Amino acid sequence: MFTTSKRCFFIGIWLCSIATLFAQDFVETAKLYPNARHASQRFGHAVGISGNYAITGAHREQFDANEENAIEDAGAAYIFEKENEAWVFKQKLVQEHRWFVDNFGIAVSIEGDYAVVGIFGEDMDDPNEANVNTSYGAAMIYKRDANGIGRNTN
Repeated sequence: MFTTSKRCFFIGIWLCSIATLFAQDFVETAKLYPNARHASQRFGHAVGISGNYAITGAHREQFDANEENAIEDAGAAYIFEKENEAWVFKQKLVQEHRWFVDNFGIAVSIEGDYAVVGIFGEDMDDPNEANVNTSYGAAMIYKRDANGIGRNTN
């Protein structure tokens, strides 16, 4: 049963009541933004958090890590670290070999020292990036080290 006035579902219990109960335990503590904002980059489309680290994808970002070299929908992911109760931008991740409509950052996750970033439109399907196929997709794994997060080559 569905009621449009409350947008609740009944499946033995009222789901809206459960959502309200859990929502009362959370308080907004921060709103994250990319280090450079661009129209339609879709920052925040995908997000992840682990301990003091957060990652967010911007699958339509055009610019590289230096905010140069625009490529339509190449994508990016952003790493933030919680320092003294504030979330601080740490690093912008982009593919080494960016291409248009790769949508790097369409999905993201972070856990411990590792981050993974989905690349919906990836066209290269071998380690040497020589075999081009249309939108096979891929996931890039990164590992944090003393300098931040870098591509995991293991």
